[in-house]
Amino acid sequence: MKKRGFSLLSHRAGALFLAPAAALVGVFVLLPFFWVIFVSFTNRTLLGKTALSPDFVGLGNYFALFDPATFFTRGQFGFSLILTTQFVLLSALVGQALLGLLLAWLMQTIPPALKRIVEAAVIAAWILPEVVIGFAWFAFLDYDHGTLNAILTGLGLPRGDFLLQQPFWVIVVFNTWRGAAFSMMLFNSAFSSIPPSYFQAADV
Repeated sequence: MKKRGFSLLSHRAGALFLAPAAALVGVFVLLPFFWVIFVSFTNRTLLGKTALSPDFVGLGNYFALFDPATFFTRGQFGFSLILTTQFVLLSALVGQALLGLLLAWLMQTIPPALKRIVEAAVIAAWILPEVVIGFAWFAFLDYDHGTLNAILTGLGLPRGDFLLQQPFWVIVVFNTWRGAAFSMMLFNSAFSSIPPSYFQAADV
């Protein structure tokens, strides 16, 4: 009886400990999820009359979303899907994987002291807060006072408004630079697990 009572008490104590987390998940995850689904069946907008008194439109929003005539036009779902696919392929699969592999390979060939410096510099890009990274890249690419444009001007080259003229490629390069540290650590661990005799045999 004591064991059963202790087990019941343990379940109740566990439920009490989980209750705050479950409440937060319900308020900040589940409730917005179902609210967005409900709003998708109305003509609710952020501003205007329909922001306060939306009307039920059924599947009208979904028919407009997947309309073949406008599916791939700029600002529509199809166009966003293409941009997202390009972003993932270029920054994650190609950029981060290849740059991480290159950095990990270089780690195997440089002196240990220099290796620690390079690792610290690369990992710093991964662990710094997003706000700090964002301001750093803005300062680097700013048209009027950016470091990159200062270098271009010093070399006699024209300035570039990269943030406005090439926003997609700026984000691709930024995400590649930020995520390369994780790929580097994965590849570096894989290289470290290879027996040294294999490298010695390859050198011979």
